[in-house]
Amino acid sequence: MCQLREAAVRDNHRSGPLTMKNWGPCMSVPDITSPPDDTSGPLHSEVALGCEAKGNPIPDIHWEFRGDNGDRRNLPSDDQSVSVQVRGGPDAYMVTSWVQIMNLQVNYTGTYTCVATNELGSSRVDAHIGVYLH
Repeated sequence: MCQLREAAVRDNHRSGPLTMKNWGPCMSVPDITSPPDDTSGPLHSEVALGCEAKGNPIPDIHWEFRGDNGDRRNLPSDDQSVSVQVRGGPDAYMVTSWVQIMNLQVNYTGTYTCVATNELGSSRVDAHIGVYLH
């Protein structure tokens, strides 16, 4: 609404009357509003990273893994100890995702990237998971 008013003032109605195409929020590249935090845990523990993004159109979220050992892959993969969940919300035009490791091992140490994408672009944020031995 504010952008429509600004356009009306800026153009001074030179191009004819302005009309509103829709009442929804303006189209936008995804914004990661709640990024994942670095975390670590003891061997065999459970750890999770969360990520929230907002945009219009509503973004899709996926996760990428870059291991300290050089391993690279998109998540979820075929590893049954690692799961990814995605759901809508908590607010309109938002999506929330988690990556959860059920049995933390040394090969899970590395950088986990939350990637939010829609037709206008993408945003990405990294977090590191570490493991320590008792």
